[in-house]
Amino acid sequence: KRAREKENAARAKKGEDPLDMEGNEFDQEVLRECERTTSAATEHSSYTNSVLEANLKRQEQMAKEAKMKRREEETEKKQFERNRDKRAAGWQTFMNNVESKKFKAQHLMGKVGAADTHHKREQRDATVHGKAEIDREDRKVLLSDTQAGAVGVDRDYRKKWR
Repeated sequence: KRAREKENAARAKKGEDPLDMEGNEFDQEVLRECERTTSAATEHSSYTNSVLEANLKRQEQMAKEAKMKRREEETEKKQFERNRDKRAAGWQTFMNNVESKKFKAQHLMGKVGAADTHHKREQRDATVHGKAEIDREDRKVLLSDTQAGAVGVDRDYRKKWR
């Protein structure tokens, strides 16, 4: 009704005919306005409810995550406390060994090639593979100025000394 009154005041200023304040058309307009306001109110309330539910769900999820994180930290702390004695004992034995100069590799200390003990050398079996032989009859070997197998050794001094 107020909207109609405002509209009639505006129409009167413009010099137009005022709208009816009673009758079927007015009643229809009032019903449409009531329907619009109630639907807007229900839409707004449903939106606010959905936002509220989403916020509550998010807060609940965050609380669960915080609780899980606290539990993990507590278990980690308990584990750390349980292993403290082991760590302390290990450190004490290490320090005692250092002071008494006792090491794991003590039997290797001072040996030449001590680091080579973990390397397994290839064992060449002469009976199976045969010994490496040089063909002394080969013309190339006979004419060569160097000893067979000694590649890259300079032997020019032999020719020069005479």
